Amino acid sequence: MKPMKIMLACGLLAFTAACETIPFEERAKAYEDQMAQRFVGKSADELVLAFGPPQSSYKLTDGRDVLQYEQKRTSTQGGESYTSFREVTRFRTETDAAGNVRTVQYNESVPVTNSSPVYTVNQNCIRRFVVASDKKVESFRWEGNACFR
Repeated sequence: MKPMKIMLACGLLAFTAACETIPFEERAKAYEDQMAQRFVGKSADELVLAFGPPQSSYKLTDGRDVLQYEQKRTSTQGGESYTSFREVTRFRTETDAAGNVRTVQYNESVPVTNSSPVYTVNQNCIRRFVVASDKKVESFRWEGNACFR
């Protein structure tokens, strides 16, 4: 029974690792294909139903509209404190009954408080959809670091 559990764990680990090794370009292409399939050729109302009203829009000179959806997230991480122990060498002097003084070396474990660095993560995603005069989505573009994983 134990070998079966090990094989299952290894298989799960390999599957998880494979997900992380998909190149960025492939993940970006899959995202673009998914968004195009979901919205291009469909009514602009589908965008509003999916994302809410756009944060901004722009009327092109040829009558088409550009609808922009923007998401921004900022999170601060780190700053956790933890205690570790470090071996330090100490010295002490001892005097024996005969009055002889000697220096004795010994090691001691002392607690050390550490903290992880604080850092801020900024994530954003901008999605732009070009909507034709018949109110159908014509194309889609994106930029940012948080549109897909």
